[in-house]
Amino acid sequence: MNRLPKTRSGKTLRGTMKKIADGNPWTMPATIDDPAVLPEIAAALQGRPTKLEELRNRVRNLAFAIWERRVQESGGDFKDASSDWFAARDQLAIPQDLLL
Repeated sequence: MNRLPKTRSGKTLRGTMKKIADGNPWTMPATIDDPAVLPEIAAALQGRPTKLEELRNRVRNLAFAIWERRVQESGGDFKDASSDWFAARDQLAIPQDLLL
């Protein structure tokens, strides 16, 4: 980014930028000096994984590592990989009620 937005209310701007970063719908604050800046930020962030996608990828990568280690130690016995997914969630301290 070549420039950052300016506004009288930092609190409003922080909320708007959080919505942009999280991929949620947002509206242009009335107090912003240059309205073109926020769409530029949104465009720069487009295609970036959401926090949930990043967390899902971390769990997937760790579960694969757990599975790979288990298969190597057991001499090629693949078994059910779903237990590895739950083990990865536990290692990363992700609540079981959080749907990934």
